Amino acid sequence: MIENENDSQNQRAARLAWSTLVGACAFAMVYVIAPAWGVPVLLYDPNHRLFHFATPRAGPMMSYYGFLLYSVIAFLIGAAVAWLVSTRRRPNAESLATAIAAALCLVLLDATYYAWRLLSAVH
Repeated sequence: MIENENDSQNQRAARLAWSTLVGACAFAMVYVIAPAWGVPVLLYDPNHRLFHFATPRAGPMMSYYGFLLYSVIAFLIGAAVAWLVSTRRRPNAESLATAIAAALCLVLLDATYYAWRLLSAVH
């Protein structure tokens, strides 16, 4: 009886970890891809202290909030889909290792991309 409870808790923890990692991958992909989409995002205008949806353009508008919003929505959708898929197919050690590697690679790719953008704008 106790072994079944521990096994069930381990499976639930594995599903949660796998779902979170898939969500992190979705977040990282959308966070880099969203600026290239050219779709309206949530912008903040610091001059007028207003939030509104528009296509990012040059000027003092801050589009970070909109890209972050899209990324969080992608995280939630990715994690929910992974959670639902993992009810039929339980994650094993290989799938968890793959999800960890993918999430770390995508986060590293994001950090490299934004560091490159920052450093190329400085010169």
